Amino acid sequence: MSPRSLAVVLAALAALLPAVAPSPAAAMLKGLQDDELLASPEPAVRATFWRDAERAGVRRVRTLVRWTPQWRVPDPADVVRVLQAGEQARAIGARLLVGVYAPIARGRPSFRVTPAMIDRYGRFMAALAEALRDAPVAAYLTYNEPNFRSMWPQRQAASWVKLSNAGYDAVKEVDPRIDVLVGETSSQAAAGGGSTNPGAFLRKALCLDARWRRIPRDTAACDRMLLADGVAIHTYDIRRPNPLAPGSHPDEWTAGNLASVRRQLRALARAGKLPARAARNIHVTEYALRTTGPRAVPRRTAATYLRRAWTLARRHGVRSFTWYGLRDPRDTAHAWQSGLRGRGGTPRPVFSTFRRLR
Repeated sequence: MSPRSLAVVLAALAALLPAVAPSPAAAMLKGLQDDELLASPEPAVRATFWRDAERAGVRRVRTLVRWTPQWRVPDPADVVRVLQAGEQARAIGARLLVGVYAPIARGRPSFRVTPAMIDRYGRFMAALAEALRDAPVAAYLTYNEPNFRSMWPQRQAASWVKLSNAGYDAVKEVDPRIDVLVGETSSQAAAGGGSTNPGAFLRKALCLDARWRRIPRDTAACDRMLLADGVAIHTYDIRRPNPLAPGSHPDEWTAGNLASVRRQLRALARAGKLPARAARNIHVTEYALRTTGPRAVPRRTAATYLRRAWTLARRHGVRSFTWYGLRDPRDTAHAWQSGLRGRGGTPRPVFSTFRRLR
């Protein structure tokens, strides 16, 4: 058959095949967090959160429970609050992301992590998963911002892996079907050594060098994999005027550095330090823009930045994207203000943008 005849035949076959459009970016679930509203003793106040969450099409609600190194079981008040949130989440077609808030090293630079403490944490996570067995929990998050020095002693990064793994095993023992996400890393090193860049923290915790290769050490800690079904990250940029600009260092896991985040997670998987499935299952569990203080973003600019941050996350395959703060906290001295609404409930332009995100 001549080349011309072959081309005619191929063209005829192609005409019989259905047209294939380029694959769109995968759907990304919208999340929202405001524990101050959810912990309110007033049902009418809690209802304001759920009303806005439903109107915005929220499908993930993140909430935190407290833990101290002495606790083997969660605070009953936290359990009641999360169960109440679960009932409301189910009513609007949403599920919960349940994380652990534990500033164990705040004001204690010489704090030591012990095997007994890790054992108590495992028991705590098992008790939490048992208490919430019938709640609509999408995933547990093992630890909030371990690369921040008030949350975890930075010289003991490898012990955090052991603790996180204990939490993973404990939840899976209660319910093997539920996802456990790890990381929940703060996005970048703070001035004055307040935190470690997440990429550097994970390399230190998992005995890897700057090129993500194993450091040969004859210790059980260096043979350990970080057990996970997915990875949760916080993607604030608190240094640059444009919070979506690419970071100056790939170890910063900001909204503008998501391409680097994906590369580094794949490197962890290649080194045998993270399951390959977890490296592909990325969730932004905190993102927001300040409304007050020296890092405040102008109202309309914040709306534009949110839309772009959402688009970037979706483009890079992020599975869920959670905004931190529906309303500014009642305490005007609170260090973090990032409400979609003002303290009194007045909506900001960013709230309209949040509602339209799809």
